[in-house]
Amino acid sequence: MMASPATPIDLLMIVENARRLRPNTKRGYANAVRQWLDFAGSAPRGWTGAKAQAFYDKLVVDGMAPQTANTLLDGLAYAFKRAAALHQIPNVVDAVERYRVERTSPRRALTATKARGLLAACGGPDLRSRRDLALVVLGLYTGMRRMSLVSVDVDRVADHGAFVMIPVLLKGGAWYHVAMDARAWALTADYRAQLARVRGPGGPLFTGLSRPQPTMDDPIGAPKVQSRLTEDGVFRALGARAAAAHVADFSPHILRHTFVTWCRSQDVPDVLVAAVTGHKERADFPTISTYTDRLALAADAARRCHDAVTAVLTTP
Repeated sequence: MMASPATPIDLLMIVENARRLRPNTKRGYANAVRQWLDFAGSAPRGWTGAKAQAFYDKLVVDGMAPQTANTLLDGLAYAFKRAAALHQIPNVVDAVERYRVERTSPRRALTATKARGLLAACGGPDLRSRRDLALVVLGLYTGMRRMSLVSVDVDRVADHGAFVMIPVLLKGGAWYHVAMDARAWALTADYRAQLARVRGPGGPLFTGLSRPQPTMDDPIGAPKVQSRLTEDGVFRALGARAAAAHVADFSPHILRHTFVTWCRSQDVPDVLVAAVTGHKERADFPTISTYTDRLALAADAARRCHDAVTAVLTTP
């Protein structure tokens, strides 16, 4: 039912009730809505395109960085999109003219030498080392975010022979299929086999591990699988490996930057890179292509991206 211009609409409740938003995202969007309501009031009568533009301009004039203002406006745009669908009100936020944010420095990416050092730091035979190696491999060969890495389930991976399709979570709670070349997936085989012996088949690919507790029967001690690894767990695990490899200022997201940078350096078309990373449609990641079959696109993307990463990784 269409809302009257004078009828208040609870934009904040719309965000709070959104099931697909991650907690941190929901908090950020709710903050954007609160600032908008303080500026424009709770009744749709005051929600006009001119008001939305004035709200955005005031954020920047008051000292907010344009990139931060754009992020805040993204949260408000989400609330308005939902409100437009529920209450048939115009989405006045999408028409706001934003400040263009120019990137002054390139995204950081690992060199081949540092990437090899990071892989070598995960080279132990124990389950924890093999887990961390698998984390680096998936990050380096697919550019997965931390939230995607921790959502991988072994029994949901679809094997298509030359490549696999891995369902993962993206920002906002949407599911996406990552294409990965079978040669890269095979680099995780030792970890998957050892994990299955300790835990049994299926379940999360990346799990938390307790510290080994030696006993009289098992003087070495075997770590126990606790639960699905968290995003913070990925940060801590790979941070420790990076420190051992003398890779400074490391974060798991650098693997995503590295994947894209290396693929582009080897002239992999952006449409194939985007088919792996899940980037949204935009100017530098076009999604329109001659591919009409999703699996054909995935197969080419997995192969070309794998070859590009391997070519850089093996550079002397």
